[in-house]
Amino acid sequence: MTTEGEDRAFILHRYPFSDSSLVLEVLTASQGRLGLLARGARRPRSALGGLEAGRPFLLRWRGHGELPTLVGADEASPARLFDPWQGLCLFYVNELVLRLTARNDPAPELFAAYTEVLEALWSERRATWYLRRFEQRLLQALGWAADLSHCAVCGSAWQPGTDAWSQGPGTAPRCPQHAEPGAPVLPDALIQWLRGHMAEAPPAAVREPLRRYLRAQIDSLLDGRPLESRRLLAAYLQRQRDSGRPVW
Repeated sequence: MTTEGEDRAFILHRYPFSDSSLVLEVLTASQGRLGLLARGARRPRSALGGLEAGRPFLLRWRGHGELPTLVGADEASPARLFDPWQGLCLFYVNELVLRLTARNDPAPELFAAYTEVLEALWSERRATWYLRRFEQRLLQALGWAADLSHCAVCGSAWQPGTDAWSQGPGTAPRCPQHAEPGAPVLPDALIQWLRGHMAEAPPAAVREPLRRYLRAQIDSLLDGRPLESRRLLAAYLQRQRDSGRPVW
């Protein structure tokens, strides 16, 4: 059966196929992640030569099975140049999507979150909090975000201003009565930010606990498989420190 499609999309990853073509992993607005074959895209004069990560396109495809053929690609906005930090953040976001999603699984909330985080890469050039927002919205879109409104053991409702809750196994929150010894504390401000609109940066005091909490959730889904983008981000930040440049 031949399938045809057209959708707004972002390129997540590309790799060579044969001498002249590319396989693309793309995130579409209505159909989720897709694999597409871009025939001839590696040829010098190919109209498909500009298919780079982080650029929005209107893509058209036709074909059979898991890898239909790309037949058209119109760029939706002018290309932007990435500095090293932006490029590494983009790599991290794309690697998360590739590792945690399956092909042909519609996730419009994820596409919206992805569009949002790319815009933040430009308007918040030296911030990191928008990565935390994307991580949470990715988990929510895929149905894996922990329920922060109730204790995972007794079901009691979380209320702001009560004794601090803590992180349990699998990152599910626990009330003070069922906290495990030495478990990481989940400050009120952290829970409120994750349960809210996340439209502004979280309070400075909870940014590191927030990073650790979301990393624990993501790590539990990766089953011990490391992310190359994390290694490169850590190396970049260490070089910044070693050179005496400010780290944000």
